[in-house]
Amino acid sequence: MITFARTLDFSRAQGIKMVCKKDRLALKIITTIAVAFSTTVMAVEHKPNSTKIEPNPRCEAVPHPDISLATTSIYRSDDKTQSKVDERSRLIYADTMRNVWSFVKIIGADAELYYTDPRSNAFRGACAGEALATWARAGALTKLTTRSAQFNIGHYLSSIAFSYKAIRPEVTAADQAVIDSWLRAIALTLQKNINSLRNSNMTRNNIQYWNGLAMALVGELTDDRSLFRSGMEAYSTGVCQVSENGSLPLEISRGQKALAYHLYAVAPLVQLAAIGMRHGIETFPRCHYGIVRLVNFTLKSSLDPTEIEKLTGFKQNLAPVDRFSGERFAWLLIYIKYEKIPFSMDYLPADKSTLKDIFLGPMPRAPSR
Repeated sequence: MITFARTLDFSRAQGIKMVCKKDRLALKIITTIAVAFSTTVMAVEHKPNSTKIEPNPRCEAVPHPDISLATTSIYRSDDKTQSKVDERSRLIYADTMRNVWSFVKIIGADAELYYTDPRSNAFRGACAGEALATWARAGALTKLTTRSAQFNIGHYLSSIAFSYKAIRPEVTAADQAVIDSWLRAIALTLQKNINSLRNSNMTRNNIQYWNGLAMALVGELTDDRSLFRSGMEAYSTGVCQVSENGSLPLEISRGQKALAYHLYAVAPLVQLAAIGMRHGIETFPRCHYGIVRLVNFTLKSSLDPTEIEKLTGFKQNLAPVDRFSGERFAWLLIYIKYEKIPFSMDYLPADKSTLKDIFLGPMPRAPSR
C-alpha cells in the first residue's frame, strides 16, 4: 500500500508539470481526484486492524477468548447430596461457559478428524492449532475468580490438552512454545489450588480425578515432572478409595446422581491408568486393582441399578437410553486395551463410532461386537 500510494503521488506531480496553463480547470480536477484517491489508500493502510492476520477461511470461527471465569455451583444450596439442580443456577453456568464450551467443541472436532486421517485432514490440525494459539496469546482461562471455576477447570483443560496433543504435528514451533506456556500456567495454578485444600472433598472426589488428568496431560506435553506426578497422585487418590464392592464412597453420597457420578469419575481414572501404563507405571494393580473393581461396579450398576440404589437409598435418575450413551462409555475403548470386562458389550450402541467423549480426546478404533 505504501509503495502504491507513493507511486500515485509521483505520477500526480509529473502530471502537473505536463499540464498547460490554459488547462488549469482540468488540472484542478485531476489533482482533486488524485489527492482523494491517495488519501483513501493511506487511510486503509493505517486502520488499526489492517495488519492483523485473518483467520483461515477454511477454519470454523472460534469464540472470543474468556480470560476470566466466575462460575458457581448448579445445585441447590439446601441439598446435602448435591444432586438436585437449581434451574436458574444451571442457566447462569451454561451462559458463563458458553464460549469455553464452544471452543472445546470446535478444536475437539478438528482434532478428531485429524487423528482419524492426518494426511487428508492436515488443514484441520492447522485450524485447531491456530485456535489454540489465539486463546493462548490472549491468556484465556488464566483468571479464575471463584472456587467453582478454580476446581472445575480441569474438565475443560483435559479436553484442550487432548486436542492439542493430537494436532501438535501441525502446530508451528513458535505457536507450540506459546501454547505450552499457556497450558502449563493454567495447570500450575490448578496444582497450587489443590495443594491449598488437601483435606477437602473437592481434592478427593470426581473433580480431583479430572484435575489430575489435566495435570498429567499438561505435564506430559510440557515435560513438567511435578505436574505429571500430581496427576498420577490424583489417580491413586481415586482408586485407593474404591470400596470392596467397587463403589466410590464420595460418589455414593451423591444420592440420586450416584450412578451418574460413578460414570463421570471412572472416565478420567481410566485415562490416567492408561497414561501411567505408557510411562511404565503399573497403574492397574494399584490398591488391589481398584480401577478394575470400580469399572466392574459401574458397569454392573449401569446394567442393573439395584445394588447402587440400595447403597444410596435413592432411585437413580439415569434412564437406560442415557446410561448407555456413547459419551458415557467412551472410556471403555481405552480400558479394554488393558483389561477384559466380565460383561457383554451388547448393551452399547450398535454403531461403535458413537463411543466418543470430547473431554477424553480422540478415541482409539472401536471394536466390533
